[in-house]
Amino acid sequence: MDFVTVVKKKYHKHQKKDELDVPYDVLVSGLQDIFSKYCVEAIIIFGSRAKKLNKASSDIDIMTFWKKSFMLTQEQAEELGEKIVKKFNLHLDMVMMQYNPKATCDTDHMIDEVFMDNVNEEGIVILGKESKTHYIYSSVKKYKVKL
Repeated sequence: MDFVTVVKKKYHKHQKKDELDVPYDVLVSGLQDIFSKYCVEAIIIFGSRAKKLNKASSDIDIMTFWKKSFMLTQEQAEELGEKIVKKFNLHLDMVMMQYNPKATCDTDHMIDEVFMDNVNEEGIVILGKESKTHYIYSSVKKYKVKL
């Protein structure tokens, strides 16, 4: 499959220093619940939360892969990001990949291959039937960022 990035954005929420951390299993089940209402093919969590080295203030890093029949508008992406931030009261760094077999390489907007390697190395598939390598490298040369 070929995927192109449709959204790469950080969402912020004010967090007090004394707030408790969200347990990993609560985070995963909460994300699965939120995304169950959408046509998402896979979710990969990466970064400090995937490595279980996070602090209470650590953000949530996720990469989502969307089914080819589903097109997320910018407004829907914003609403989804805000919904996640509101539920967990944590910063969110979300990369949304959209299936597109006709994608072409655009060197000005390529996702850094080192970044993709990092997600592949540390990421954990929390929703999806395939391995993370399948999603990340099925067509790595065609991943591009739509800013």
